[in-house]
Amino acid sequence: MATRPGVGNAAELSSSLWSPLGFPQKNTPSPFISGQRILPGPRGRSFSVRHRLCARSSYHPPSASASAKIKVLGVGGGGNNAVNRMINSGLQGVDFYAINTDAQALLLSAAENPIQIGELLTRGLGTGSNPLLGEQAAEESKETIANALKSSDMVFVTAGMGGGTGSGAAPVVAQISKEAGYLTVGVVTYPFSFEGRNRALQAMEAIERLKRNVDTLIVIPNDRLLDIADEQTSLQDAFCLADDVLRQGVQGISDLITIPGLVNVDFADVKAVMKDSGTAMLGVGVSSSKNRAEEAAEQATHSPLIGSSIQSATGVVYNITGGKDITLQEVNRVSQVVTSLADPSANIIFGAVVDERYTGKIHVTIIATGFPQSFQKALLSDPRGAAKDRELSFFNHSPFYCQVASSRKSPLLTSFFLSEDFSSPLYILCPRHIHMSSIGEYISVEISNKGLDFAKNLLVETAESSLVPLELPEIKKSVSIPVVGKVDMLLSDIVIDRIDVNSSTVRTGNSCIIMAVSGATGNMTMKWKYSYDTWLLPVTVTDEGDASVQVEGMEIALTLSLQNKNGSLSLSLLECGCFVEDISVTLDGGASWLYQGVLDAFEGKLISTVEDAITKKIGDGVLKLDSVLRSLPKELQVTKIASMNATFVGDPVISNSSVALAINGLFGDSDKSMYRGQQSPSIACKDSNEMVTMFLHENVIKSVLSVYFKADKMQWVVDQVPDQSLLNTAEWRFVVPKLYKQYPNDDMSLNITVTSTPSVKIEERKMYATIPADLIINVKHQGEVVPVACISVEINGWVFAAVSNGSVAGSVKLDNIAMALKWSNIGNLHLFLVQRVASTLLKTVVLPLVNLRLEMGYHLPFFHGYELRGAQIFFSDSWITICSDVAPIKNINLPTGWAFFTAAAAAAQGHIVM
Repeated sequence: MATRPGVGNAAELSSSLWSPLGFPQKNTPSPFISGQRILPGPRGRSFSVRHRLCARSSYHPPSASASAKIKVLGVGGGGNNAVNRMINSGLQGVDFYAINTDAQALLLSAAENPIQIGELLTRGLGTGSNPLLGEQAAEESKETIANALKSSDMVFVTAGMGGGTGSGAAPVVAQISKEAGYLTVGVVTYPFSFEGRNRALQAMEAIERLKRNVDTLIVIPNDRLLDIADEQTSLQDAFCLADDVLRQGVQGISDLITIPGLVNVDFADVKAVMKDSGTAMLGVGVSSSKNRAEEAAEQATHSPLIGSSIQSATGVVYNITGGKDITLQEVNRVSQVVTSLADPSANIIFGAVVDERYTGKIHVTIIATGFPQSFQKALLSDPRGAAKDRELSFFNHSPFYCQVASSRKSPLLTSFFLSEDFSSPLYILCPRHIHMSSIGEYISVEISNKGLDFAKNLLVETAESSLVPLELPEIKKSVSIPVVGKVDMLLSDIVIDRIDVNSSTVRTGNSCIIMAVSGATGNMTMKWKYSYDTWLLPVTVTDEGDASVQVEGMEIALTLSLQNKNGSLSLSLLECGCFVEDISVTLDGGASWLYQGVLDAFEGKLISTVEDAITKKIGDGVLKLDSVLRSLPKELQVTKIASMNATFVGDPVISNSSVALAINGLFGDSDKSMYRGQQSPSIACKDSNEMVTMFLHENVIKSVLSVYFKADKMQWVVDQVPDQSLLNTAEWRFVVPKLYKQYPNDDMSLNITVTSTPSVKIEERKMYATIPADLIINVKHQGEVVPVACISVEINGWVFAAVSNGSVAGSVKLDNIAMALKWSNIGNLHLFLVQRVASTLLKTVVLPLVNLRLEMGYHLPFFHGYELRGAQIFFSDSWITICSDVAPIKNINLPTGWAFFTAAAAAAQGHIVM
């Protein structure tokens, strides 16, 4: 491998900075040495990652033979502006070209290589927002463009889509570059919604053509900039922001190649990620807070610009920029955030740059590539209402309330929601938070689509009653009626008193839950009143009465997000909408001519009022449900001495097939150091169509045992057994002769005390338990209990479990028992004989009673009138998995708790004091 000036040999750096295992050695000098390159540190996943770290202040231009030739072509007005911003920002190591038909605009360009295209066609003027002229101009100057691109390795084509030159010429420029064999990357913006339908359609068509002529296409919808701009952002600043995002997209990639510390092999890596990779997305984050590394990484990965989770990307390029105060740990924390979200098989390239201008803050840029074709289609499907045939647009991105605009040709909500097309626009609006697996989650529940459908039906039933009665505001309107003249109308006391849902569905995907109701109907009652003056009569004519309204073809849709807020679940309503197809009004009283007048005057207003009222009511309902979720206790008292930590861990994982939630699940004030290294459960249910799957880690059982041990609840006195002769010294005269000699025919008792928390290990199909205890032999002599010996005992056994008829049943099997004498007042004991007696007691007395209770089973938990039905239980490498459906609870008559245990013991003519 070749080296750059100031860069030591990689092998030397490896031995000096890193141990053979990849961990930093002690007394390692600061990695931010001018021009040095460090090797990657440890990482827990098998990513293909290339790291570099360098200082901008130590820049030495590489030799021509060692560097990749990068050219940036700004096409049209937006592209020219982006190039100017790149030059002003100090972007180095690239050649800039400004391409335009407008000669005057080129005079204002800071690019050292201006190219005027279509001189004969446009005579130095613009294209008048005509993409065809832009395309023809580029075709006219094709040879000039090709000559400018000669000797390139990588070509960026940047433009603002929707105008004439950018939309028309950019695809031609990209085609010339790609046909010449250069790595071609398109970085373009999609126009704001307020720029109009025509501009949006032109942009859509241009992007489709451009996509066929580039290796990687980064599309930045300008509307998403609205989510990161504040209320004071001016119109001019908004367009400047769009230009600057183009600059960040180009610079985030080019800096990886042009900043020192990188040689040609690094360009090859970039090429491997971006060659023929299709649609890409850009994310940017910057922070100067105490936790700036994590915050900048979170902003970049969850940025509105990223548009999708990077989880489905096949390639990820990200760059970290900081001042001289950036630390290795901060670089590592950024890397952990990004790599934890990316697919394990993704090809990842990582760069870290030291730039004095960023002192005190960290800047992270992410480019994710290789999204599936369905995502490419969704990305280009006219964001925010630009498509020609779009009849429904969700345009208010409020977290709780939104409005619906519709052309009312036909209801489209159903077509969006009842299909399996997860590339629909409603999914694009879902938040991009992704659950990051972490230490601390020991109980998790995965709810399948079948389970969500069950929950949805319950919610719909509740909503049908909770939405009504719904009061609507008064409606006033004046209309002109032939002959009569102006008529003032008022509708008041408008109440929706019934809603019937005929069909509903729920879908998950892209980190959100979408519910839709179609074909719903409703009934309304109201009062009407009208008045008018006419030249026929010298008085004001008034009339009033009642009316009933039938609402038909009502469709309701909402997009929900679940997040973890400080250990509690938080539910947010991202988008919602209501569409009413038709209403029919029946009036009581009034003149016949009024009927059609009311329908004509109030139909549209009535419909929109109903839609708005239901939308707001849904928002209020979600707020209440969110309040309930947030108020769920973080600690559940399970028994008098045992409480469970019910704090939610990580964000819910919402995929196309399920919703997964995780809680801590440990009992008591557990020592976290005892519970480390748990891995995700790998076992799957035999029937994948069950509603819920619960995973319980063995650490939960360990924490329960620890609580009971610390509470001194693991002590037992055994003084009565079915064969009472076993607890008499006469029975032990051959086993411990001195015992019988000192205490002839005296009764005995056994005091069993667990000496440390029992250990458990879950394996395939069973659980192995080890119980350490002290066995004290007592003699009841002359009215006193006299301890005569203490034996250390370790009991090992297997625990098996199964689910039947809604109960968990099980059995315990003794594996072995080991003993050691701790002290004795009756001389040396023949432990092998004592062990035989103890083993007999365990097998014939204790275990039968325990198994008798376990075989009867413990009923699975139920909640709010519902229980688990048809459950299955599996054991697998540290995890217990329960798969089940949910159904209304049935009446059960099972003996539970120790009351049954006592009854069973009495039936066996024995007694164990607990």
